[in-house]
Amino acid sequence: MKNFLILGCGPSASKAIGLEGYITVGVNDAARYHKIDYHVVVDRMIRFSDERQEIISNTLSRCLFTQLPAKNMETRSVDRMYIEMQKKRGWFPDKHLYSFSHHSPFIAAQVAVRLGATCLTFAGVDLISHPNFNRRQLAESRLHLEQMLNYYHGQGIELVNLGNNNILSGICGM
Repeated sequence: MKNFLILGCGPSASKAIGLEGYITVGVNDAARYHKIDYHVVVDRMIRFSDERQEIISNTLSRCLFTQLPAKNMETRSVDRMYIEMQKKRGWFPDKHLYSFSHHSPFIAAQVAVRLGATCLTFAGVDLISHPNFNRRQLAESRLHLEQMLNYYHGQGIELVNLGNNNILSGICGM
């Protein structure tokens, strides 16, 4: 079984203690909470505070997954994987293109599945409110997550939510 931890930046990220044995896919500056194996950054660096940019730039992981040009982002990651996203937002399973969302853990879960995940455990994927998302965008993010996770659940991938009362609550019994 390949257990992957999808580590967001929300409050429940602190619950990711003692999860040795998990392969970790962290988004943005999630490395402040836990060592990450794979790093996903889909937002332009200008959207982050100087402190968060510093953490992102200094995160040492096996590979950085991003659609951003290398000139826009310096990191210490060993390798860099350019991900090509579909133009339309939403969940559209595709072998070659990543489904697009502004919600980084949505991309991180796709990375984990493409790396062979048989179990996705989520911590820090709280997104009840967000300074950059309005109500419609939050609802859209939840819908995309629900569509993707229902699809993965149907494929036999186990889903675990370490947060409570968050965007994942109620999806596939989480």
